[in-house]
Amino acid sequence: MDWKGFVNRLKQLPANVTNLALPCPPERIAEERVRLGSWPSDLAEMLIVFNGGELFVDAMPFVTIFGLSLADDPPELEWSIDKFTPKWRAAMQRPNEWIIGITNYGGIFVADENNVVREWDSAQKQWTNKPLSFDEWADFIFVEGQKCLNDE
Repeated sequence: MDWKGFVNRLKQLPANVTNLALPCPPERIAEERVRLGSWPSDLAEMLIVFNGGELFVDAMPFVTIFGLSLADDPPELEWSIDKFTPKWRAAMQRPNEWIIGITNYGGIFVADENNVVREWDSAQKQWTNKPLSFDEWADFIFVEGQKCLNDE
């Protein structure tokens, strides 16, 4: 996955529709690798480029990509990989998955150790769409995010 290219695509969007966090400090990534296990390589690379963000914001973000919590995050912040992933793993009995994002309609993006991303429909309690590579997932976000901004 070319995360720098992904960020460049986001920069082509109108102002104020994206909000990306600064890159995650490498020592913070290492801490969570010890606690939660090996990262999918595409996810680890993303954290080096940006530490999550809100995308396609029109009153509310279409999608929130999770990063790692940092010392200056508010304690109630739940939308982070390190806080949401353990809850998912415990509830779903899926120890090798990572929660990497959420849509404004309750779709939860789940990555596995093979760099495959799936979407869990939290209302229907089932998987939606087909498994995607990180590249395909990024394209999905752009297509659906543009629709959201255009009120389609």
